[in-house]
Parts: sequence; structure tokens; C-alpha cells
Amino acid sequence: MALGDSPEDKMLLNLKGYNHNNVAMEFQRLSMDDQDVDEHLTEAEKTFRLILALDEEDASAWNGLGSVYILRCELDEAEEYIQKALDIYP
Repeated sequence: MALGDSPEDKMLLNLKGYNHNNVAMEFQRLSMDDQDVDEHLTEAEKTFRLILALDEEDASAWNGLGSVYILRCELDEAEEYIQKALDIYP
């Protein structure tokens, strides 16, 4: 996918990341296969990290990354990412 540096591109990437995150959350809620959950969390994390490579001040991507780590039950790391989002956009 070829993307420029426009805000719309990052917004679309954020939507993609949050979509994967939401699917993983629903799979967890329904007690579906952990492999399916992990695949979506991995895709969400890749997407949020791609956004941060384009713009490390993207609060939505930091928050999304925090959400991924909450679903992975890695709460210390999740808190760090969410705090970074809050530092950028209180």
C-alpha cells in the first residue's frame, strides 16, 4: 500500500489498526481460537508501529498500541503507551 504523509493516510491506517484490535477483542470475548486473536493483535501492532514510524507524535497510534497490549495482558507496557498518548493529547 502506497501512502503519503497526509493526515488522511494516517487516519486510514489508524482505522485499520483499530479494526484489527476490535476483531481480536471480540474473538477473545467469544473465547475463539487464540491464534486468530494473536493474528489480529499482531496486525494491529504492525499498523500502529507503521504510523508511529511516520509520525511519532500520533496520539491515536500510541493509544491503539496500548490497547493491543491490554488485550495481551501486558499492562505495564500498555500503561506506558497510553500515557505517551495522553502526554501528546491530554
